[in-house]
Amino acid sequence: MDILEIININDVPLIKALVINYMTYEYEADAELNDDSVLNELRYLYNNNLMGVLVDYEFTFSNHQLEREMSPCN
Repeated sequence: MDILEIININDVPLIKALVINYMTYEYEADAELNDDSVLNELRYLYNNNLMGVLVDYEFTFSNHQLEREMSPCN
């Protein structure tokens, strides 16, 4: 199964584990994750210690890109 198909947008622990594993080179990137925008997004989140705020973001996969959208504040 494609890695992009199994990641649930609400599954913060899975995304966190994916990032940590990728950054420690324990995760061999799936061909679908070789898109620079995805890797750059994962690297940005990891390098800036933003894993704790993932719950505030919605993640959608489109054309093998990770798009980040802030939820509107009411």
